[in-house]
Amino acid sequence: MRFFQAEIIRCAVQERTVALHPYQGGVMPVQTPEWNLVHFLMEARELTASVTRSQAELFRIASRSGEAALRPTDLGKRFLSTVVESVHARSLLRPGHKVDPLVALLFEECDRRGIGMAWVGGGPRSADMMMSAADSLNGCVNAIRRKAKRMDFKAKSNRWSEAVKNRFSELTSYFEALADAYPASRVVRIDFSFWPAQWGLLPSDQGIDDAIAAQWRALQSHIAERIGPSMVGHAWKRDYGVTRGTVFHLVLVVDGPREHELDVMVQGLMWEWQARITGGQGICFNCLSAAGSPFSVRGGLPILEFHPGGLANVLYNAAAYLSLGDYVLSYDGAGRSPHQGQGVLPFSEQASGRERGPWPFLAS
Repeated sequence: MRFFQAEIIRCAVQERTVALHPYQGGVMPVQTPEWNLVHFLMEARELTASVTRSQAELFRIASRSGEAALRPTDLGKRFLSTVVESVHARSLLRPGHKVDPLVALLFEECDRRGIGMAWVGGGPRSADMMMSAADSLNGCVNAIRRKAKRMDFKAKSNRWSEAVKNRFSELTSYFEALADAYPASRVVRIDFSFWPAQWGLLPSDQGIDDAIAAQWRALQSHIAERIGPSMVGHAWKRDYGVTRGTVFHLVLVVDGPREHELDVMVQGLMWEWQARITGGQGICFNCLSAAGSPFSVRGGLPILEFHPGGLANVLYNAAAYLSLGDYVLSYDGAGRSPHQGQGVLPFSEQASGRERGPWPFLAS
């Protein structure tokens, strides 16, 4: 990934790793350990890619003051540091979470050889154990290189990235068509979640997953009934984290209401989720109300700000936010309930005739 692409993706996925906490009668988005998990997963992918591009032996044994010592190359040091850090990072992953195939390959080969916990405390000390450790580390590296070259792995990796690109393209086409057809529309973005006491409910349990999905369907039905024709488009994404629970990210494109009417509408939707649908166990955050806060475009929340770029740029950012984070970390729940969705255009996407080009960070 080029730097600009990596930063856009990092921003998109990091914003999806905040937790909603009650604060002074309201709600505050708070950074969680999963924020750091995003950095780790991106760095682990770049490290593994560097390992597959190199053919050098990363670990060797040399004598130091008459004693055997492990001598890793610079890339070997990065590899070992990543392996150690992965022990904690992986504790934040649950069934339903999926990571980039290269990172998954790194985890798989480290697990196969028991590499990880053995190095958390500093690694082996005796000469015999050093030799065995070097062989194990080099064997892990060579297995990663070998498997990364296989056609089935390359196909899997391509499917991963293409799925994200296709989803982003689908959303941008959808939002562009809405911006063309309803240039005076407004964008609403709300995160719907649960109070911290509910975070321990694992959606990997099918019964819990079904119950959460039913609550989300109830909110979608309420939105359709109460907003009606004013809602010209919408898209949503479901996420889950150990330190933040289940979160639904919703983007609404609304045509017609004035500022104060929009505020009333948003407050009504939030009350419906918090008080009625979840029985007081829900919590919400109006992401666009935080303009000017420390959670800015550069830092994460909210990346959907009204700025000179106008509606089209706001909706481009919405598409990035709802899709590009899946390059790093995706979540599909227990597998039966949908984890994303969007509205259907009541007209042809090509109605405006505007030529659409790729975003620069997705161009080859």
